[in-house]
Amino acid sequence: MVENLKKLDNDPLAHLQEPVFARHAQAGGCFTIIGPIQICWKVEGSRIKVCLVLAGVEVVCQYIDTSNPCVSLEGNVICAKASIKVCLEDRCLTFEATACYRDFPCLGLPWQCVSDKGNIVCF
Repeated sequence: MVENLKKLDNDPLAHLQEPVFARHAQAGGCFTIIGPIQICWKVEGSRIKVCLVLAGVEVVCQYIDTSNPCVSLEGNVICAKASIKVCLEDRCLTFEATACYRDFPCLGLPWQCVSDKGNIVCF
C-alpha cells in the first residue's frame, strides 16, 4: 500500500531544534514572592537576566544560561530581605526562596518571613 505524502514548505517541528529562548527574545516580567519582594527576569539573547527587587529597589542581578543554569540572589533593604536560588530546569525558570519583610516604619518591628519554591515561567 502506497500512501500519498504532502510535501511541506517548512518543517513543523523546526522549533524543537531552536535554542531554548529563541521564541522569547523580548520576554520578561516580574514575579512577586511576598509583599515587596520580587524576582524580575528578562531574556537577553541566549541568556536570562534575573534580578532581586526589594521594596522597588533592584538589589542584585545575575545571568542564567544553559552553561550556568543556577544563580543565588541575596540582598536587603530596611524593610525587606531575601535569599533566592533561581535555576533554569527543564525549560522552566524555577526559584527557591526565603523572603522576609517588616511593616512600615520597619525599624524595631519583627520580620515576617516565608519560604517558598516553584516555577516563575516556563518557555
